[in-house]
Amino acid sequence: WTYEAEKLGSRVIFYFYSSNIESFKTIEGYGIQANSWQIVSWPNYLVWDEYQKKFIERISSFKKEVTLVGPIWFTGISKENIIIPENSIAVFDVQPVRELIFQSLGIQIEYYIPKVTNPFLLDVSEVISKNGSSMILKRKRNIVSN
Repeated sequence: WTYEAEKLGSRVIFYFYSSNIESFKTIEGYGIQANSWQIVSWPNYLVWDEYQKKFIERISSFKKEVTLVGPIWFTGISKENIIIPENSIAVFDVQPVRELIFQSLGIQIEYYIPKVTNPFLLDVSEVISKNGSSMILKRKRNIVSN
């Protein structure tokens, strides 16, 4: 539909409100990128930082304009409701998914499974609490168990 919008004179812009889009780089370099990013063909991108800009420039061979604009604030909750204790450290996790979901993603590195992410969060929490601080966990979404 974006092609049709452009034909009618609209300017199509893809903007990133998240920075967790890129596969992890290993010693061998970048592996297969999840979610078919190599086929994106939008003409205009708004990105947070140089890392996202380099990602789009590297992953897409289509003609594009990439503009660095800094964080694009996006939230589903009121900031007034958030109480953060002093001496806190924010942790933004890579949220684990069920084994079947993980396998369907075709990701090479297993950072998205509970046996990796859960011990990571427990280790971080332990170190933070030993230093008299509080851990604030920023999850991506609420997960309900069936």
